[in-house]
Amino acid sequence: MFALAHMPAGTYEIWCHPGFAENGFSEGDPLREQRCVEAAMLVDPLLSDIVLEKGIQLISFRSL
Repeated sequence: MFALAHMPAGTYEIWCHPGFAENGFSEGDPLREQRCVEAAMLVDPLLSDIVLEKGIQLISFRSL
């Protein structure tokens, strides 16, 4: 997350597959824990603060 605060100007793609652990659904997912970490990072207020402070424009891949 802090890497965003130090990235040079340019266009970047952030690749992630956030998710939540659900009983009866995600037990077999080898990325289950990582998905939970990614979901938590995406809703962390610190991320929003960095995006605003650095003037980062978030767009969809389609917009490229």
